[in-house]
Amino acid sequence: MLVSRLIRALSNPVLVLGLVSAGLLATHLRQAPDLLSQLKAETLYNYSLVMHFDGQETDVNVSTFLPRSDTRQEVLRESIHSADMQFGDHSDARGRFVTWSGQDANQIRYDAQIALQPVRFELDADLTIPVQSANSASYLEETDGIQISHPEIANLWARIAPEQVNELRPVLDAIFDYTHTQIASAPFKGYTDALTALRLQQASCNGKGRLFVALARLNNLPSRLVGGVVLNNGSKRTSHQWVEVLIEGSWVPFDPTNGHFASLPENYLRLYTGDEALFTHSSDINFDYRFTIREQQTASALFRFDAQSGDIWTLNAAELMSLTGLSEKMIGVFLMFPITALIIVFLRNVVGIQTFGTFMP
Repeated sequence: MLVSRLIRALSNPVLVLGLVSAGLLATHLRQAPDLLSQLKAETLYNYSLVMHFDGQETDVNVSTFLPRSDTRQEVLRESIHSADMQFGDHSDARGRFVTWSGQDANQIRYDAQIALQPVRFELDADLTIPVQSANSASYLEETDGIQISHPEIANLWARIAPEQVNELRPVLDAIFDYTHTQIASAPFKGYTDALTALRLQQASCNGKGRLFVALARLNNLPSRLVGGVVLNNGSKRTSHQWVEVLIEGSWVPFDPTNGHFASLPENYLRLYTGDEALFTHSSDINFDYRFTIREQQTASALFRFDAQSGDIWTLNAAELMSLTGLSEKMIGVFLMFPITALIIVFLRNVVGIQTFGTFMP
């Protein structure tokens, strides 16, 4: 009786197809346990920088910082178009510094597709400000724009200092609260040092950042400026600066302009580290630039491939198709063909719905 029921059940093509499909899916998930996470949409940022300038009879020199991959951002692909200008690409502690030189162009274009991750640090309330080592001495120094020893900076700290001046969290809270809430935000109009930001009681991101760093270094906290771009959809000329403080071996971010304490959202693109100018160029060339950003949602399986896989029998169709230069969207369309064909064949041959062909219902 049981055998006959089993035979009748297996004679049902719908049930057989369902069992086979479930078995194949289970096998695939067992061999690739991260498959479902790879199908989840991830935000990618298409970042474009276009620089315009007037050509000259002599060589024009242009330099800037371009993004490079690190622990929270990954440059997936990039392209640079600069006609026949000589190109230099150098990486150091500041970042990826690139230069162009020549007479045969009046525009440079850089395009990249970038994946980023947010970051957040939980600061222990019991942490104290340690004695700093010689390795961090350069991040405690006074500079022309970060006037640590100026009496007005010292007087400011005397007014806003917490009672627990040796405890890390109260000191950082006092510095962050003052630069974020007491220094009014202003549009960028050029270089603003820490003292000017204090005197004017307003500043753009670079002035707020330098005042934050001045107060942090005054309290023996190694700190530095970071520059980049906030990636919001659209076109703009505005870059951004924020701050990092060295805490227990990690560089912890703070943004007193936009109110991010020990954290950064996903869309902060890092370009350089330190008190640097984003662009330098020859004089009298009518230099201008513009950032254009466009977000897109893409499954990570279409662009993030496991290069460490040692299984020669593992075939990644998305990786193979990416070699043709197709976009992720077009690759996704092609990868849908097999399952689309399966559904239509099932509807035609099993359910009995009449179709006009394999791919046409």
